[in-house]
Amino acid sequence: MANEAHLAILKQGVEAWNRWRKDNPDVEPDIRGAYLCRANLKEANLRQATLCKADLKEANLCHADLREADFGDAILSFADLKEADLGKISLRNANLVGADLCNANLAGADLSKAYLIGAELRGTNLSKATLRHANLLAAQALGTNFSHAILTGICIEDWQINGKTNLTEVQCDYIYRKFEWVPAERKEIFTQRLPDDLDSLFAPGEFLKIL
Repeated sequence: MANEAHLAILKQGVEAWNRWRKDNPDVEPDIRGAYLCRANLKEANLRQATLCKADLKEANLCHADLREADFGDAILSFADLKEADLGKISLRNANLVGADLCNANLAGADLSKAYLIGAELRGTNLSKATLRHANLLAAQALGTNFSHAILTGICIEDWQINGKTNLTEVQCDYIYRKFEWVPAERKEIFTQRLPDDLDSLFAPGEFLKIL
């Protein structure tokens, strides 16, 4: 549960919130599980805040400072995160379906098992980020910087990349080409693994050759 006092200040608006953060630099806000759907948090200082399992659907986080925050299992579908600073943030298992992360900084971020379906990643900095088993179905990764990122186990079905997408020194042992819903098991799975032998891993440089 969120700290009710922290949540009450946030609901007063970004100006009041940022003033409180400035006056209380040693406090790490706890807003876990909060309902902030469509909230206007543009330019909010949420650095090192805990927002795991929070609902931020369609929230405006443009230009916000989210460095080192914990958004694990949070819902950020269709949120506006353009040019936000998410350096070293935790977004493990987060729902970022349709989120706009254009030109955002996610250097060193943890996006393990994150849902980035249809996400806008144009010009996004994901250098040294961890994306193990992240779902990049139909993600727009044009001009995205993945340098030195960990991409092992990602699903790349219909993702869009171009000549400006930076994949320098990425770590990737295997990928999946399809994402499917299995009604009988009531779960989502990645399929069409490459390499198709479950005991095999990509040789050095093989992932880039496939792309």
